[in-house]
Amino acid sequence: MATIARDITTLKNTHVNAGWYERTIRYLQGCYFGVVAMSIPLASIIGGIALMYILKNHAQLWELALSVILVLAVNIWAVLAESVKWIINLLVISLVINATLIFINFSPIP
Repeated sequence: MATIARDITTLKNTHVNAGWYERTIRYLQGCYFGVVAMSIPLASIIGGIALMYILKNHAQLWELALSVILVLAVNIWAVLAESVKWIINLLVISLVINATLIFINFSPIP
């Protein structure tokens, strides 16, 4: 009985001391379908913009492949009904890398 009480106390303290990332993931697990519904178009739109600039500037093939693989990974993970943590992690990675590719390949229209 004492072991159960100690485990419950440890679990409560873990929730209190969790960082912002763990609290956010725990909160978003209750909104699973919303996360899936927003991650697919968000990753696809930003990935499409990155692809537009990559193709416009005739960039290297690895940039194109990297962008496509990241967008596909987010979409596949969301459709496979994996955990929210994986979807959020892949979404953040995809957004950061695609935003970097947009910044690298961006050239103002003359």
